[in-house]
Amino acid sequence: MISQNNQSALLKEYIKTLFASKPVFPGILPRKWGKDFSDDELYQVYTALKAVLKQADPYSRESLIREFEGFDYTPQQLNWYLRRFWREIVKLIIETSTPNIAAKG
Repeated sequence: MISQNNQSALLKEYIKTLFASKPVFPGILPRKWGKDFSDDELYQVYTALKAVLKQADPYSRESLIREFEGFDYTPQQLNWYLRRFWREIVKLIIETSTPNIAAKG
């Protein structure tokens, strides 16, 4: 079984490769030209995306979550969804991976 960290890294790599022209995740590089994502890797991206969205605030991210819940997994649907929402997904990944400093104080 693939660990959630590997799935998360794959989601970040997918976003960087297909959508983000500037660095958005430190240490994550785009995939080399000509090396496509396999069907198994795309499903891992979907699984990682689902895990990220489970951590999202359902009120502030309502449209993001509703759109995700509204599609059946296919590589094309995944690509369409991420193309549409990749900037919000990046913000959400950064928010959920950064420790909440205010909560410590």
